[in-house]
Amino acid sequence: MRLRTLAWAFALVVVFVLPTAVRWRLEQSTAIPILRTAEGFYDPSGALQIGDIAGGTHTAFANAAALPAFPEGYVPRVYWFRVTIPHDASIASPVLSYNYKVTQIDVFGSDANGAEHVAGGFDLAGADSALVPGILQLPEWALHNTPVFVRVATVVDPRSLMLRPLAPALTASLQRRITFGFFVGFFVAIGAFNLWTFLALRDRPLLDYATVMFLEAAATVIGYGVLWQVLPPLSFLVRELIYDCAALGAAVALSVFTIGFLRLNLRDRHAYSVVLLGTACVLTVYLTDFFPNITLAWAWTLVASLVFYATLLYAGLRAGRSGMRAGRIYAVGMACMMIGYIVNMSSYSLPRQDLFIYAFQVGEALQALILAIAVAANVQETRAENQRLLVESRQLTQLAALDGLTGVLNRRSFDRALDDAAALAAATGKPLGVLIMDIDHFKDFNDTLGHQAGDEALRKVAQACGSCVRTGDVFARYGGEEFAAIVANATLEDLQHIADRMFSGLRSLEIRRADGTLLTISIGGANGTPLSPRDAAEIVHAADAELYAAKRNGRNRVNLSLYEVLV
Repeated sequence: MRLRTLAWAFALVVVFVLPTAVRWRLEQSTAIPILRTAEGFYDPSGALQIGDIAGGTHTAFANAAALPAFPEGYVPRVYWFRVTIPHDASIASPVLSYNYKVTQIDVFGSDANGAEHVAGGFDLAGADSALVPGILQLPEWALHNTPVFVRVATVVDPRSLMLRPLAPALTASLQRRITFGFFVGFFVAIGAFNLWTFLALRDRPLLDYATVMFLEAAATVIGYGVLWQVLPPLSFLVRELIYDCAALGAAVALSVFTIGFLRLNLRDRHAYSVVLLGTACVLTVYLTDFFPNITLAWAWTLVASLVFYATLLYAGLRAGRSGMRAGRIYAVGMACMMIGYIVNMSSYSLPRQDLFIYAFQVGEALQALILAIAVAANVQETRAENQRLLVESRQLTQLAALDGLTGVLNRRSFDRALDDAAALAAATGKPLGVLIMDIDHFKDFNDTLGHQAGDEALRKVAQACGSCVRTGDVFARYGGEEFAAIVANATLEDLQHIADRMFSGLRSLEIRRADGTLLTISIGGANGTPLSPRDAAEIVHAADAELYAAKRNGRNRVNLSLYEVLV
C-alpha cells in the first residue's frame, strides 16, 4: 500500500511539477512582456466601445504597474490598450500568451473604415481553478511594429500578456489538456474500481465513493470548459448553474459517503449534525450565481466551501480519536483537499500565481487517492469483523446444539435430526433405526461416589458410545443418564453390531462402582420404514419400550424389535 501511494505521488510530481518548472524557465528566457511598452489605456468600467478607440483621448499607462490589483472572481472588468508588438527575430513563430480564468480576449486593427476584429474569442479555464495559460495566434502584419488594440474582458490578468515562441506556448497549453485528461481519467478510474468492488462485496460505502468520483469527473469536465464549447448558445448564468449542479452534487455525495463511511448516524450524532450543517451551508453556493455583487458572491463561495470541508475534517478527526483507523486516513484526505483549495483561492495574491494553477485539482486527486486507501482499509476491517462475527455465530450455534456436560448433541438437536432422517427415509423408502441406552443403576453410582464422579462417568460413556456409531449417524444425550442414536438405512443386524461395539467400548473403560463391579448399560432398539415423518415418534417409542424390556430382563443387555408401520 505504501509503495502504491509513493508511485501515485511520483506520478503527480512528474505530471505537474516538472512541466511547470520547465515552462517557468522558458518564460524567463524567451518571453517579452507586452504591457511594458504599452501606449494605451484601460477602462475597468467596461463602458469603452470599439468606436471610441480611434482618435479618442483616454488616460494612458506606461506599464502593467498602473493596472489595479487583479482580484479573484468573475469581476466584469474590461481593459482596452494600444500596443505596438515588438518584432524580435529571436522568437520563432511568436504568439500572444496570457493567463486566464474565463476570458474574452480580442485583437483589433485600425484602418480607414474603423476598427476591425482580427483575432480572439471566448474560453474557459474552469470555475474552480486558478489562472491557466492560453495562447492567441496573431496575424503576420501585427508582428511588424504596427499598432493594434487589445480588448481583455472578464477574468484575464492583463499583466500576463507576453509575446512568446509558439513551441513553449503550445507546451504550456498542451500541459493543461494533459492535466485535464489525467484528472478526469483518475477520478473515473477510482470510481469504476470502487463500483466494481461494490458489485463484488456489496459494501455500501464503496458505491457512495464511486458516486463521488463520477460526479467529481463530471464537474472537472464541465469546469475545464467542455460544456462551454459543446453548448455555446447557453448564457453564462445557465452554464454556471449546470456546473454547480455537478460540483455541489459531488459535495452532497461526499457528505453522504462521509456519514455512511464513518457511521456518524450510529457512532457520533454530534458529528452527524455538524456534517449536515456544513452540507446545507455549501448548498447556498447555488444562490451566489444570482448575487448582484460578484465579489461578495466569490467571498461567500469561499467561506461556504471552507466551512463544508472543515465539517468533514472535523468528523474524520472525531472518528479517528474514537479508535477508527480509517477515520484518521479520511481526515488526512480532507486536509489535503482543504490545503489545495486554500492555495488555489489565494494564488492571486502570490507573485507567481501560475505556478499554483492546479493546486485545487492536486488537492482533489490526493484526497481521492487517500480516501480510496481509507475505503480499502475500511473494507478490510469490515470483512475481518464480519468473519469474526461469523465464526462466533457458528461457535454459538454449535454450542447451542451440544450438551454442555458430555459434549455430544443435546435433546433439541436429536429431535431436529430425527425429523430430517424420518423425512428422508419416508421419501426414499429406506428403514430408520433408533437405539436408546441407559446407564444401569446410575443413581446408586452418584449417591455412593458423588456427583463429580457421576459427571465424569457420563462424559466417558458418551464419548465411548458416540464413537461406535457410523459416519453420518446421530448420537445425542437423550436425558439424564440416557443416550440415543439415529441409524439411517439400517437393518436389525446393523443395530446389533453397533450395540455390541458400545458394550465392548464401555467394558474397555473399566468404570467401577463402589462395590468394584463394572458400570454397565442397557440398550433398546427398533427399526422400521416410516411412511411419513410423524412415524418417527412411533419408532422411538418402540425403542424405548425395548429398553425397559432389557432392564426387566436383568440389564446389561440389548433388546431389538422390528416396528411395522400401519397404513
